[in-house]
Amino acid sequence: MANNRKEGLRFEPIGIAGIESAVERISDYDFSAHSQTIGRTEPVHEVQVLCQGMLAGKAIVDHDGTDETTFMAGTLNIPAKQNAVILTATGGMVYKVSGGFKEIDSVKLQFVPPSYQNLELVQLSGPEIKGSYHTWGGTHKKAKVVDYVEWVLGQVPERKIYVSMPKKVIDKCLKGWCGLSARGDIDLPTKLNWNGKTVHLSHHQIGIGSNDFRNCEAVVYLWDNHLPKGVSLIRNHVLSDQAVAKEALAQANFGDLKGDYKEIRDAFLVENVIQQIGRGSIRNIGPDGAVAPMKAYLFVKEKTRAGVLRSLSGCSTSTLEGYDKLLKPTGRMDKVYLYLDSIKGRNVFGSEIKEQTGVTLSKIADKLEATKLEQYGYKFVRGRRGGEQHSFVWVGLPEEVKLFEYDSAA
Repeated sequence: MANNRKEGLRFEPIGIAGIESAVERISDYDFSAHSQTIGRTEPVHEVQVLCQGMLAGKAIVDHDGTDETTFMAGTLNIPAKQNAVILTATGGMVYKVSGGFKEIDSVKLQFVPPSYQNLELVQLSGPEIKGSYHTWGGTHKKAKVVDYVEWVLGQVPERKIYVSMPKKVIDKCLKGWCGLSARGDIDLPTKLNWNGKTVHLSHHQIGIGSNDFRNCEAVVYLWDNHLPKGVSLIRNHVLSDQAVAKEALAQANFGDLKGDYKEIRDAFLVENVIQQIGRGSIRNIGPDGAVAPMKAYLFVKEKTRAGVLRSLSGCSTSTLEGYDKLLKPTGRMDKVYLYLDSIKGRNVFGSEIKEQTGVTLSKIADKLEATKLEQYGYKFVRGRRGGEQHSFVWVGLPEEVKLFEYDSAA
């Protein structure tokens, strides 16, 4: 495998020329009979998954220019994948994340989202802290994080709060705040009492699938769940069922993620927010199909927040200012969508969109037509004379057909 390392390339497909028979044997071998001799079987299983990925053409080597090399593979071991569907849901919340994966018509009508009318998404103002999370351990940045977390908790009126943030931020900045030494490990989630409020502190990769926090009246989600590039590469090739090719990895080696890789990265940023929101009382869905009242306080990139709004249509929105500044959208589609959300309930022409957001609709008309805005209450109508004559017609939020009875204990 060492031959797969090439100078100047970070990601490279793993070829199996000359070792295919050995890879096949490892992939299929039953190691359970040797568990007492081996001891820990988890690393053996990981090697088998890597071999399965190599055989399927879905394995890559990731090296950073040093002696550190990581081998990664993505396999789901699903037979007849063309007849399978992967659902993303939490606690009865059924939603869709963005991504270029075909939705199966025979499946999409069998699952109906609950009504999110009792959910309020609160956009938090917050600090600009530069650098990746692992650089936030300096005195100034650490103090900024502690000050901001305390400000947020002080502003949130609810008494039972679930808080999620990147684990690196907790490790670098909040151990002392939690009463632990810098060398101590925090067993997360952990329960804290802060000024008479019960705070369940967790990080973005923990708590998923748990009902332990369903009585929390508020969820606070701070900072996006940024992961290494390789995670997005592998996830894309798992879900698209496409083999890894040198051409597909080329752009990932020389700059930011683009195309399908960028789409899957953005989709999972959104998905993680929704998963963590789903830890709170929104998890309780009544017999009428409506989620229990809850507020979700978000300090994330505007692109991520726009994706959450698109996925949880029907919720209300608000802002909480007072700490530095509110983040602003940068992408044209996000600017348009967030503006529509702020004025929903009336028709709007392209001239107003351009005046308020700076976006000319004619430049994104094809994308707008491909987006099912009806589920968010709008229909896009092309105009005859340029972008200013394009319009959005308010058609109202659709009444969702209840195809099954909701289980309030879901």
